[in-house]
Amino acid sequence: QQWPYRKSIGKIILDKNPCIKTVVTKVGALSNEFRTFDMEVIGGRDDTNVTVCERGLKLQFDFRQVYWNSRLSEERVRVLANVAQQDIVCDLFAGVGAFALLCAEQGCCVFANDLNPAGARAIQCNADLNRLQLTVYNQCARECVRTLGSVAALTGRSAPARVHVIMNLPELALDFLDAFRDMVQERRSALFSGSAVELAVHCYCFAREKERPEGEIHPRLMAALGCVPDGTQIREVRDVAPKKNMYCVEFFVMLAAANPSESKGPVDRPEGAEEEA
Repeated sequence: QQWPYRKSIGKIILDKNPCIKTVVTKVGALSNEFRTFDMEVIGGRDDTNVTVCERGLKLQFDFRQVYWNSRLSEERVRVLANVAQQDIVCDLFAGVGAFALLCAEQGCCVFANDLNPAGARAIQCNADLNRLQLTVYNQCARECVRTLGSVAALTGRSAPARVHVIMNLPELALDFLDAFRDMVQERRSALFSGSAVELAVHCYCFAREKERPEGEIHPRLMAALGCVPDGTQIREVRDVAPKKNMYCVEFFVMLAAANPSESKGPVDRPEGAEEEA
């Protein structure tokens, strides 16, 4: 009903908020593989380059070209509270790098991946901007898991490293869990040259029913992993729309070393990854 008046609405927003320079409205849904959407500028400058501050980090990106959602800020904080400095973080759908950079700032060893080339560039630029170090990939999530398998073995630790895998692509992330199917089934690591690790998965998804979301989620876990890992928890994140609720599926699996005589050495960055900040 408001569509014919969108330009007037844009002008009012600009008049009432002097700090706002551009007003856009969504024209289409998130429908492509990069999670971007068509938008129309309805007020101010035709410039969608933005700077966002979150927990002391400065993030810069072109909103037209990448995925960003400020409403997940509290969720990032919640997960970050369960990540220790000595942990390793692998963010498979990293967007512009907000969570990955928060973990890097905390001192973690971080690998951040995004299929969108603009997203991967934004992660690296934001790492440089905040003077943080992490390794950036521009790959399909399944390919990224294979790449992580070729990273040198983890050594110098008294116990297996905890590896947090963040999978924030709610429409499809559960399907991408098949990249870990053999590891979960065999309890053998294929990460970091077969190093023993404690795999901590944080996988986001949508479900229609709030009363029993497991009725929709468990079958998808079975399809991807061949099982529902012991201790799996389904935590509500937020309501997106009627009959569209966002959840985080979390589970931990101890993965033994693939080879007791695994190679020794530091965590290396394989060829093909973008350079560190």
